[in-house]
Amino acid sequence: MPLFPCRSVGLVEFPVFARTIDARVVTECLSCPPETQQGTPYCSWKFTLEEAE
Repeated sequence: MPLFPCRSVGLVEFPVFARTIDARVVTECLSCPPETQQGTPYCSWKFTLEEAE
């Protein structure tokens, strides 16, 4: 099977999921098909909790 280009799905799904848990969570794609980075795990996402101002 060819690689599934899941980046576009994750860009929609993960931020909505994270904000449902806590509105301060910010998501960032580090490496995900079709745009993978050498030396980075195959499907990598970063979830950060923003500090209250």
